[in-house]
Amino acid sequence: MAKGSEAVTETDDTNWQLYRRLFKYVKPLKFFFALSIFGNIIYAGASALMVQALEYVINVVESPTPEGRILLPALILGLFAFRGLGGFLGGYYIAYVGRNIVHQMRIEIFDRYLKLPTAFFDSNSSGHLISRITYNVEQVSSATTDAVTVSVREGLTVVFLLAVMINANWKLTLIFLSLGPLIGFVISYVSKRFRKLSKRIMDSVGDVTHVTSEVVTGYKVVRIFGGEKYEQERFLDSSKYNLVQSLKMEFTKMISTPVIQLLVALSISILIWLALAPEVRGDMTAASFVVIITAASTMAKPIRQLTQINEKIQRGVAAARDVFTIMDAPPEKDEGQQTLEQVKGKVEFRDVKFRYPTSEQNVLKSFSLTIEPGQTVALVGRSGSGKSTVANLLPRFYEPVEGTIKLDGTPITEYTLRSLRDQIALVTQHVTLFNDTVANNIA
Repeated sequence: MAKGSEAVTETDDTNWQLYRRLFKYVKPLKFFFALSIFGNIIYAGASALMVQALEYVINVVESPTPEGRILLPALILGLFAFRGLGGFLGGYYIAYVGRNIVHQMRIEIFDRYLKLPTAFFDSNSSGHLISRITYNVEQVSSATTDAVTVSVREGLTVVFLLAVMINANWKLTLIFLSLGPLIGFVISYVSKRFRKLSKRIMDSVGDVTHVTSEVVTGYKVVRIFGGEKYEQERFLDSSKYNLVQSLKMEFTKMISTPVIQLLVALSISILIWLALAPEVRGDMTAASFVVIITAASTMAKPIRQLTQINEKIQRGVAAARDVFTIMDAPPEKDEGQQTLEQVKGKVEFRDVKFRYPTSEQNVLKSFSLTIEPGQTVALVGRSGSGKSTVANLLPRFYEPVEGTIKLDGTPITEYTLRSLRDQIALVTQHVTLFNDTVANNIA
């Protein structure tokens, strides 16, 4: 079986085009998305005001007044209340948007599976198809929701804290920002690494799911032919590959975070060293000094979260590319106009040639057969001679390379697929028992 990522043509959309396409799913939920953005703005503003309030706290402590005794507790209580409200709005409503995106994308992928041609399922393992609708969609949702939450909330927190620092001393703030390009370079390198590893992890999850599903559905075959050790080795290889790629991802994530934090700490250290110089500090008060150092220190956490969210974004972009490849795959052809109500049952194969997409040789070579209404026909031959292929061509699971198949004198391509298949009953050599009632299984 070919890997899911190799069986279909991957979409060539750029990362930005993929993101724009993802946000189309947000459009019907724009009110709740806006509520989340509004909540994150409140949260970021309240967090920055807490730092700015330190100046007022220090001044009140140094020069206590009756008004300050009342206003200071009220200020602290109000800031925490606003930040709590912002955290709730930002967290809950972005989760609401995210779960709805997962729901909608799963429905679309499932609907696409119902319309894709048989050749598609022949060239894609069931494990990869299942992992797309379970694991991959979750990664896409994370890229559009968690990434937005952290980007807006922590990004605005950084902006507001910079505003607080500029208000306290713009010279020191510019010095603090001097290491920005170096941090940006580290993030750029890590982004490429995350994207490559995310693709490998998605493939490995599909392999693990595929091997597991085969063992679960074919456990009798595995045991009767003594295939336990072989299947153990297959699963071990798949799971080990997933382990190695996941650890590489964690290593990159864990090493990048302290490096960026170290760069931020270096900026703060230089900031403190310069702030203690009289020519730089100027007439800055002790309260302003505490505010600017606290703002710079507080900025380390949102910067760290902004760098960590990059991993989710890259993982989501890789998953989105894979998911949209499925959504863009062409469905099976259904160009017939005639609707069958009830057939007499005359079947004709005329010089039919057929080969599977993965093969270079024809399975059927100028095959001809006429079956009269009411006649019973058995096809006998060695394995691989084309018996199942003939049965699969009649309901148009596959299309012949050459030749014509007619039903009651009319080419089956002129009938709608639904009405054609409504006239055919099929009992395959692989029995599927659906998790439903006996009546529905029979129907």
